[in-house]
Amino acid sequence: MKRKLEVVVGVSLACIFIIAIVIQVTFGGSGIDLSIQPYVAKVEVGSTCTYNITLFTFEGNWFKIAILPGTCDPSWFEWRDSGQIDLKEGETKQISLNVTPSEAGEYDFSVRVDAWFGETSSERDARIRAIGLSCIGLQPNMDSPQKIPGGRSEIIWTAYACDPDAGEIEYRFKLNGPRTNYAIETVKDWSIANEWVWLVDSRDEGNSTIYADVRVRHHDSTSSFVYRDYEISLIQLPCCTCLMPDKSEPQVGGTAITWTACASYPDQDQLRYRFWVYDSGWNVERDWARSNSWTWTPSDTGDYDIKVEVCDGIDDNISIGNGIYWEYSIMSAKNS
Repeated sequence: MKRKLEVVVGVSLACIFIIAIVIQVTFGGSGIDLSIQPYVAKVEVGSTCTYNITLFTFEGNWFKIAILPGTCDPSWFEWRDSGQIDLKEGETKQISLNVTPSEAGEYDFSVRVDAWFGETSSERDARIRAIGLSCIGLQPNMDSPQKIPGGRSEIIWTAYACDPDAGEIEYRFKLNGPRTNYAIETVKDWSIANEWVWLVDSRDEGNSTIYADVRVRHHDSTSSFVYRDYEISLIQLPCCTCLMPDKSEPQVGGTAITWTACASYPDQDQLRYRFWVYDSGWNVERDWARSNSWTWTPSDTGDYDIKVEVCDGIDDNISIGNGIYWEYSIMSAKNS
């Protein structure tokens, strides 16, 4: 009976020894072990994910925890708890680490724990996948400064973006310049089209800043690109204008005479015309209109000066050209 008891005691001691070895192997055998959950975190660019770090020690000590940023930017990391911890022998504690990536991609980092006293240490790796736009650019089809030859011109702005997860990308364009009184205004709201056509006119003369906002559809995080100080200056083209009646002079009072203006200008469709008659002073007979023709039916005899003004349709107060027909004669019927 005594021998049997000795055998049982011996087996028990062997089992305890084996368990101790297994525990030492499992936790590194160095007196401290740590684990990180999750191993891989997936988060949108600009958003924060939290890693839970669990520590276990066989020996009481103060431990300091360090981040080895690897391929990450060191500024992405922030401890929710202290980066150092006091552990009693056989104690387990958990602390949290916040990570906020600012660029899309897949990145690796490590967490290392070292004892304040002694050479005890342990290290574990982790990974983060940041979903978003890894590159973005904004380019006009005409370089700054740009001289616009009167009227309006089109400048096409194209935004470029890369999405590592191949999601659908949306674009938004904003303008800050003379046209907006130097306030940022949306000129094209979110859409999948990566182009905006800027119809430049006299309101844009000066320097403007153009913004492109880009996001992955169904995601909230946004990336932006800014093109600063795009300069616009206007070249006022001379407008060669002529004015001709459909009937030669002299004409009898009461006759309808149609006057037609012609103008040499790049964009004919935007021109507007205003007609004047001089009779002891200039008087507007027909105000600004798209039609370049006007019918005049004079009743009084005399010599009249007829004038046409032309504007580009942007600002009626600025004439870009005019033409005058001098001393068109109207006589009475009895003299015809």
